[in-house]
Amino acid sequence: MSASSRVLAKSLIKLAKEQPAKTDAIMDEFFSFLEKNNLLGNSAVIMRHLETYKKEEELLETLHIRSANEVSPELLKDLKEKLGVENDAKIAMETSKDNIGGVTAEYRGKVLDASTNTIINRLTQTLNE
Repeated sequence: MSASSRVLAKSLIKLAKEQPAKTDAIMDEFFSFLEKNNLLGNSAVIMRHLETYKKEEELLETLHIRSANEVSPELLKDLKEKLGVENDAKIAMETSKDNIGGVTAEYRGKVLDASTNTIINRLTQTLNE
């Protein structure tokens, strides 16, 4: 039987998410599986995949806000409500002078773009049609 390290890493993550109370037992079974199938040599590569998936998940679970200026607490609250942000989600704020005004926010693949740049681009496209 041959399984890629990527598939093994994804399988481990899925099992751990489905049964978080049994993580220790899942890990024991996982390493027993690797040993029985002579796959322990893949452990380092599997670990790298796990780290990559963890970073990707953290990025998805972080509210990313880009704005020309600091975001007020009221605006932050509105953005969280509109995007359905979890209370304990991390927040990454970035101020950018490239943004004329407004704000862009992203969470779990949802994007709310109320930047002045986007509004100007849409107006320009509409006028050129």
